[in-house]
Amino acid sequence: MEKCRKCKELTAINCDFNGDPSDLKFLFRCKSKECGIFWWHRRVLGRFDNKIPSSDKNKKIENNIINELLIPDRNLKSRFVYVIKLDWRDGRDSVYVGETGRHPLTRYLQHLRGYKSGKKYATDFAKYLLTFKKVKNDSTVSQREERKVAGQFKRKGCLVRGGH
Repeated sequence: MEKCRKCKELTAINCDFNGDPSDLKFLFRCKSKECGIFWWHRRVLGRFDNKIPSSDKNKKIENNIINELLIPDRNLKSRFVYVIKLDWRDGRDSVYVGETGRHPLTRYLQHLRGYKSGKKYATDFAKYLLTFKKVKNDSTVSQREERKVAGQFKRKGCLVRGGH
């Protein structure tokens, strides 16, 4: 067992998406029902050529990891709004809010490895996947929902990155 990055309890395991133990030791999940967050260990970055994040080789490596860890990422026919907790430099409560047509764990991994990462907030400061939800398979709807979620976190006093 590992210490959870959110609840700080010794309730986290390295596992696949379904919660079954994995030999890869890249993806972790808190087993606490009250918490249940996922995070990628940064050792996963050792598998990639970080100088060329968009290379075909890196995309193939990513695909293999996603498949091996059983993360649903094929034919989702939906979009997601996701929130990544950031470990911000000055200790302020901060999050990155995004929307994607991929599973949020796949997009989180892409952020970490620098693929389509914009200003690199999640690349440099991602701590764990705080929450995500499925929305209608329409980018206009998902972007509107992304702005709504970002606004909710801002009203709570969080420093929000992303969120259109």
